[in-house]
Amino acid sequence: MADASSLPWWATLVPVLATALGVFGTLAGTSLGEHRRDAAEKKRIRAEKFEQLVGAVYEYDQWLDDLRDVNAFGEKRPPTPASPFSKIEAIAAVYFPQFMNQIDVLSSGVDTFINWIFEAAGKRAGGLSGDKIKADFLQSYSPYREARDKLLKDLREFAQTEFQSHETPSLLARLTKLRRGILGC
Repeated sequence: MADASSLPWWATLVPVLATALGVFGTLAGTSLGEHRRDAAEKKRIRAEKFEQLVGAVYEYDQWLDDLRDVNAFGEKRPPTPASPFSKIEAIAAVYFPQFMNQIDVLSSGVDTFINWIFEAAGKRAGGLSGDKIKADFLQSYSPYREARDKLLKDLREFAQTEFQSHETPSLLARLTKLRRGILGC
């Protein structure tokens, strides 16, 4: 067996390089695995937040219906909780800022409708009812409805492209179920 002094200089580097490559491979593999787990976790959280955003849009729609029914038409119901609109804004601002302009349009569109609700409540308090209260309802509701429908359409299209993997059918199914549950469709 030859001693170390008779070996070429590069032969002594082979075990050192092999060890370094092994350590590098282990570290890279571990780092890559963690990166994939982190990416999958972020995608899962993003999908959950998206589902919450869509749900909040439907909650807001239901909240407006309740606000109208109680104030404009005098239906007896428990007090209306706080508006879920801040939930829509918060989720969109943090996770989906590309929808903030549409959410601003939704907010602007609802102003006329909310004004109509409280004007109708005043008319009802003044003794008016029926068609006299309902006057201008569609005109005041249309800007909100159009903004809501456009936002929901764009959210559905976003879901189909952003979450277009094995989880898409279940996410879209849950969103459809959520919509049916809230709207009673």
